Amino acid sequence: MTAAIPTHAPETFRKGTTVKWTLALSDYLPDDGWTLKYYFTQTSDSRSVTATNNGDGTFLVTITAAVAEMFLAGDYTYFAEVTKTIDAVVHVYEVDHGSLVIFPSSRISGAVDGRSTVKQHLDAVEAQLAGKLSAGDAASYSIAGRSLSKYTYAELLELRYRLLADYRKELQAERIEKGLGTKGKVRTRFISSS
Repeated sequence: MTAAIPTHAPETFRKGTTVKWTLALSDYLPDDGWTLKYYFTQTSDSRSVTATNNGDGTFLVTITAAVAEMFLAGDYTYFAEVTKTIDAVVHVYEVDHGSLVIFPSSRISGAVDGRSTVKQHLDAVEAQLAGKLSAGDAASYSIAGRSLSKYTYAELLELRYRLLADYRKELQAERIEKGLGTKGKVRTRFISSS
């Protein structure tokens, strides 16, 4: 049984998985010669994907598993443009934009790593602070384009603080999504009316 193809770009997907969606643009039909292209960007990466004619008046956007594996895990922004040359003039219109999160592949050396990107970074920083990473590990692990070994101790503490705050937000969002509420304290104050 084949899953239904969504009619919009995803909010999330996992590296190494095939992703598809359709886009209907009544003013820019593929049969009329319009081309649709999506552009994905983040701090350290940029990619593009060209849609195909879905045969029903819509565009079909496909990110193959091989291409999805090349994306970096993390937050991306995207926009989509249609183009067509009319009377030797190229017309370009933005037709979609948004953001998405790409999760790490669950196939890491045969094991499943279900940690979010924030949790992975937090664990790496905490290991560096605890002195558990070897010099080779620290040199090969980078966050925001900087190797962990290039951070000062004070910068690592600040980075740990920010990552820990982000990770706590993730955990709270998961609890809310599961209907478990938050673990935060609700403080009240009673004031006498007399």
